[in-house]
Amino acid sequence: MKNNFLLIISSTLFALVLGEVLVRIIVPIVAPDAFHPERFLFWSSPHFISDQNGATRMIPNESVRTVAIYSGQIEYDVKYQTNNLGFIDHKDYIENNSSERLIAFVGDSFTAGYHGGKPWVPKLRDSLARDHNLEIYNLGVDGTGIIHFEKILESFGEQIKFNEIVIVAIGGDFIRRYWQPHISDGEVRFCESFHPLETCLNGKPFFTTFDYNASPTDVLMSATVLAERYAQSKKRDLRSIASEKSMLFALLRSRAVLTNLLRDGELPKWQRLILEDNILALKIIRSKYSDMKITLIHIPTRPDVLAKKYLLPIEKYVQAAGIDYYPAFYNCTWSRDMYLAIDGHPNKKGYENIANCIRDAIT
Repeated sequence: MKNNFLLIISSTLFALVLGEVLVRIIVPIVAPDAFHPERFLFWSSPHFISDQNGATRMIPNESVRTVAIYSGQIEYDVKYQTNNLGFIDHKDYIENNSSERLIAFVGDSFTAGYHGGKPWVPKLRDSLARDHNLEIYNLGVDGTGIIHFEKILESFGEQIKFNEIVIVAIGGDFIRRYWQPHISDGEVRFCESFHPLETCLNGKPFFTTFDYNASPTDVLMSATVLAERYAQSKKRDLRSIASEKSMLFALLRSRAVLTNLLRDGELPKWQRLILEDNILALKIIRSKYSDMKITLIHIPTRPDVLAKKYLLPIEKYVQAAGIDYYPAFYNCTWSRDMYLAIDGHPNKKGYENIANCIRDAIT
């Protein structure tokens, strides 16, 4: 009996240690930007708002600066402008009755596209507008997924007429829940309706606000202060969860991570449910804009490029929704040096490649 008890304790401890190794080592390889323990993002304003339709966009008419810091090093420090409707563009959006094609580009941060120094969608539009009789609207918003895209298109359509949609997507957009921004004491969190708001507000913020004119040294110092604060908070949290129940949760979490990795790309059940919600949103987009040409351009992420394939294939979902599918990974050339070293977003070279690739797809 005593030997059986010791065996159970030993097995449990081994599983917990294994789980910690998986969480600390293997998971960051899958999503380094999402799990990086010392990532600190700064924006010069709260920036994100929800409109009357629950669509997320940015505060209108702002000069914005954003800085990303990883492990005490600045990964990017960029500035851009939001326009009259709260989207990333140097040009205000007004009703256009002269251009033949009025294209709404909707997507996440890859479409917002500022990480390389200058947003790529407005630049592409400016280069095409004269010769191709078209207008392009940049509806890219950080952290959004297909569910958000449907709301953004609906909200934008109430203000500006468009007659064509280009969804610029990565695989991760299909496994994102709907969230809304919450601002408190200079900290902004993207809170999902799935979780209690209190849980979200007690967690680490998505970003912290700072002075637009702050020096790089000042921003790095702010990140150091935040790192120390969160380290102390984590120690308190670890002391508070030292119970049998929390140990069981940690064990189940580690097993879930291991199981997910061993499934060779198959999503766990909770992510499949999110996937289904996003597929439904895609079908709603098709249904609402039944008379429009809609193309989904599937942009590869850095992990896709390293794996030499899409890690989350979405073609069958897109085609089943009745939307044209353009696999940018296979139609254009990609390389690891087109992405930021740690953050995972495209750099200047990467966004230029995306623009050139999409230019060929839409012209």
